Amino acid sequence: MPRPSAACIAVLALAVAALAQGSGAIAVERRATFVRVEIADGAPLAGATVTFAGHMPHLVGASGPTDVVHVQADERGRAQAKLLPGLCYVAWAVGAPDGEGSAPYSQPTSWLAAGGVATLRTLQRSTAGSVRVAGTAAWAHRGPLRYVHVASLPGPEDELTPAADGALTIPAGPTGWLEIRTADGAPLWWGFPGRSGELTLPPPRALRVLAKDEKGAPIAGATVRQRIARRGAWNIDGLGAVAEDRWRVLGTTGDDGSLAIEAPYAADPLRDQKHGDLLLFVGAPGRPAVAGGVSTGDFFVDDRKATPPTGDALVFTLRPAPPLAGALGKVAPGTEVHLAAVCKLYLDRGSYRHDARGYRAVVAVDGTFVFDDVPAEVHALRLSVVPPAGQGPAPMFPMRSARELPPEVAPDAVAPTKEPGYADVTLRLADARGGPARGLVGYLIPASQQGVFVRDSSVRVPLDSRGEAQLRLAPGEWVVVAWSADGYCAEVFEWAAGRIEAPLAMRHQPRMRLQLKGADGAPIAGAWVATRGTSTRGTNDPLQSALQQLRHASHWQWSELRTDAEGRVELPFVPVEGMSVKLGLTWDGGASEDLVLEATDDWVVVQPK
Repeated sequence: MPRPSAACIAVLALAVAALAQGSGAIAVERRATFVRVEIADGAPLAGATVTFAGHMPHLVGASGPTDVVHVQADERGRAQAKLLPGLCYVAWAVGAPDGEGSAPYSQPTSWLAAGGVATLRTLQRSTAGSVRVAGTAAWAHRGPLRYVHVASLPGPEDELTPAADGALTIPAGPTGWLEIRTADGAPLWWGFPGRSGELTLPPPRALRVLAKDEKGAPIAGATVRQRIARRGAWNIDGLGAVAEDRWRVLGTTGDDGSLAIEAPYAADPLRDQKHGDLLLFVGAPGRPAVAGGVSTGDFFVDDRKATPPTGDALVFTLRPAPPLAGALGKVAPGTEVHLAAVCKLYLDRGSYRHDARGYRAVVAVDGTFVFDDVPAEVHALRLSVVPPAGQGPAPMFPMRSARELPPEVAPDAVAPTKEPGYADVTLRLADARGGPARGLVGYLIPASQQGVFVRDSSVRVPLDSRGEAQLRLAPGEWVVVAWSADGYCAEVFEWAAGRIEAPLAMRHQPRMRLQLKGADGAPIAGAWVATRGTSTRGTNDPLQSALQQLRHASHWQWSELRTDAEGRVELPFVPVEGMSVKLGLTWDGGASEDLVLEATDDWVVVQPK
């Protein structure tokens, strides 16, 4: 795929700005953000294409604002991009290919925000791939088919044009998925292409769907959808993010409650469930959708693991569930509310698999809203308020471990002329050197988890060019965690309603200093860090619990570390009580003895196994 020209980059930026202004939102001024692209030894890499991709990971799918910007590094490896404040970005760089077509590239950075500075080290190499798709002739009636290379969230979606021989070129750099779409742009199938070879689009399989109510009567007008795939986020901090479901709407049931559908599957899904997922969702007004079909090798009927039916139809029983109603008081027109729901796919003996689903509603003029499509049984719910761009901070609430909305938005808790009491917090963070922690992304976690995993309840908070974030929070205890290449902070706050100034200062991370030497005493350069096991002691301390879950993020920075010419490398880390990390150094042709992570003042000599 050709690299974007400067003109294309400018057009993309203008298009995003125009979209924001055309929607009636307040135009948001972009902020300069800088990166330096390096090769393994720290020398600059000139001419690399840098991709910045940002969104809000806690919102339902990618339905919040999303931004993708491409820029090119100069001869000193430096690049500047104008990014939107309030979004969480990742960035990666891809250099020019050499004579054999191999291009250097960097893994995506940890999260950063507009106004920050980052370094990208191109330690990996890849070539542009060539992939062919078989089985497309069987779907000619839905074509011409379209092919889109889809990166993790946040990231670009690049439509690919088949060559004369049908080959698709997968661009060099981080590899995504190949989504095959029908002529109207609807997702049809999803596969991982790798760098070469062939993917096979499964043939169409006929299946009859039947929607009934709890008394067995047919339901007309029920919507039938297939969840083709889930587009997840970059796995850079070990925490979850709301996935973007790729839906294919198959139609609505007729007067007899039935609908004949076709879906890609390598066998009859009612007889053979060994060919991937084929999960359908059927719902009607006032009757939340339930799932049925194949998921990770198990068959489900009405959200419950079951024996596949013996007939030719998959029956869905749609039961009514009371709506979830709330009120926000006076809000800007166009405000939405999102529910990130951890739903249940029931297994054996009452256990269940977490199945994340998302729901959206528009807030009415009087500040009220209703969700009428949430299942009757859920594990947890998190409500997010999404105002139009530029409208100031939206209230944030802890996740609820039940099918209920936060008490602050109960309809009888909000007077028509008065908003509920929130903690309006100005979070101000100084880095380890005393300056503003500009462009950093921190984590905000409710101290009381109530049976909800930290991975589900955490919210990423982008800081501005002053190292600040304006937060509107439900009163209570909150954990704030942040780190950078050389510093970290982790604090628990109890915030009551009212205006609050919350200054925080990062401290330097402890470091483990290692020097790798071979059996002959000569230093070994170019070795990288490999974690080899972690033991964790449970804790009721909300701060340490959060740090235990976030350990992946503080270790992510190790992925770009290599031993230098003296065989030396420094490992910064965030100390976590009750956790022991075993690690070692690995290089082409060898590996070191195991070590336990700890701070060291002097260089610890490491030997091969």
